[in-house]
Amino acid sequence: MKVEKQGDAVVATLEIAAAPEAVFEALIDPSQLVAWWGTPGDYQTENWQVDARAGGKWSCDVRGPQDSTPKTIHGVYEEFDPPRVLAFTWNPVWQQIPETRVRITLEPTATGTLLRLVHSGFGDHREAQERHFQGWTRVLGWLDRFCQAKVSGK
Repeated sequence: MKVEKQGDAVVATLEIAAAPEAVFEALIDPSQLVAWWGTPGDYQTENWQVDARAGGKWSCDVRGPQDSTPKTIHGVYEEFDPPRVLAFTWNPVWQQIPETRVRITLEPTATGTLLRLVHSGFGDHREAQERHFQGWTRVLGWLDRFCQAKVSGK
């Protein structure tokens, strides 16, 4: 996995040993999202609401290990082209930053899928960009482990 900051964006590439269809489903299916997006010692997501189509809304609640009240993150799917492209707006209610955008492309490879993620629009909000740089590093690791476990049947 490679994750870096480029301009006002976080850019990541990751090779996942699973078909693009399986990776795409893991990114939009609420039961799969809650299963892989988070860990008890870091934070966990819950209550995923997904209207999986261009123009459809999505949201989830995020709860840290010490949080009694979850915080919501939400957005709208701007591009929805299974299993190749998923793009959406990103609005965490706990941060005072402009709406940002996430675009994920999935390309088939000989061993699975090449995922490319670009999270852009941070502008001068460098601290938020840094937090998302760290966050996507964790999140993509969780996604990779989840997809590999699914493929291996574990």
